[in-house]
Amino acid sequence: MTRKGPRETRVASDRMLIVLSGLSCTGKSTLADAMEAVHRACIVRARAVIHAHHGAQARGQLQTAGAELEAATGGAWLATAVEALGEVEGPVVVDSARTRKQLIALREVSLRTVHVGLSARLETRQMRFVARNEATDVGLTFEAMVERDGESENRALGDVADLVIDTSDRDADQTLGLLSRYLAACSSSF
Repeated sequence: MTRKGPRETRVASDRMLIVLSGLSCTGKSTLADAMEAVHRACIVRARAVIHAHHGAQARGQLQTAGAELEAATGGAWLATAVEALGEVEGPVVVDSARTRKQLIALREVSLRTVHVGLSARLETRQMRFVARNEATDVGLTFEAMVERDGESENRALGDVADLVIDTSDRDADQTLGLLSRYLAACSSSF
């Protein structure tokens, strides 16, 4: 299926949409899980959307399948997944956007979109990679993951984020606290 541009096909809702971006091992999924636990957020995980479309499991397969979805939809595949949720209680968190096209399409889904870019020092990311136990990482080194992740475009998303949080010296509760205070401070502007 080929889509026309997202501007021609989307009607923005007023739901709170929080779009996470950042390099691997910066805490995106951890923050999404915390949002789900504390704020009853509905999580749209890019990995799950790709798996539903292509059945991909390993990181390399996920990246290839994600690139195919990106090309087929002009970056609108995550926005389509958010729209498919219908009305939900609480905010919606996207874990995570990796391209500007995805971010543009997601911003058109909701009038109340907040883009949160997460960052962490390289050594922190490497320690997190070693500590985590994900099936997608089997047989993969941190260096290979960084090389394959196409992180240059992902890194550039931090330049257009509404809020950037360095998670290097913060745990999940501290990161969630920063995001929650930011959302509370700007909620009157939404």
